[in-house]
Amino acid sequence: MAEWQPQPNDERMGRDKATHAYSTIKTVLLSHRVPPSTFLNIKAIALALKLSPTPVREALTRLAHEDIVLQAPSGRGFFSRAFRIDELASEFEAARLISTYTLLEQQSQVAARQTWIFATDDIPSDPVLCRSLMVERFYLRLAELSQNFRLQRVMEGFVERSRFIRLHDLSAPGRLVAIDELLLDLKELIVADAMEVVAERLRDETRIAIEQLPDMMQQILRRAHSAALSMEAALTLTE
Repeated sequence: MAEWQPQPNDERMGRDKATHAYSTIKTVLLSHRVPPSTFLNIKAIALALKLSPTPVREALTRLAHEDIVLQAPSGRGFFSRAFRIDELASEFEAARLISTYTLLEQQSQVAARQTWIFATDDIPSDPVLCRSLMVERFYLRLAELSQNFRLQRVMEGFVERSRFIRLHDLSAPGRLVAIDELLLDLKELIVADAMEVVAERLRDETRIAIEQLPDMMQQILRRAHSAALSMEAALTLTE
């Protein structure tokens, strides 16, 4: 009898399952609903995702390479990882620098695409999600106008990793109104071709955000410890 060999469709399905596990686990971990140093039980996660352990193990290995989870020195265990304040602060500063570069070095591109930068198509009805997406698109569209692929990837990483902080911030009283006012001011300044003023506003907003990071992280971590969710429990809530 001929030995069984994996077929192209089998390999593709395996990749699809691993990709699904990766994206789902990553979303939960980056929301910081699971306390830091939580053991990530591969079999329990696989059961929650209705998958075999293999794609889950592949997903966790990939996330370990991205420093989103910690892998035990023996290589036989994975744990959730808390983001350090200085790492997050550096990502905020990098996003500001990329935006400033685009505003000042690609000024004509920004002026020509002003309507596109602030376009609000396919915006969710939830007010917090709506404002969060509007802020993210503003940064992503500025990065795209930089015409630098590497800067775009850095900005995409910032948007993804900082989303939990942004959602937490926008849930605070008065923040939705403040963000609406900020976005309106930025739009008016870009229309007026006042790119240096926009860069200054982004610098000030970034400084304020970085100053508030320690308090916001403490609040988010206290909430996670209070809920004490396992990874599989958090995944069940997500699914």
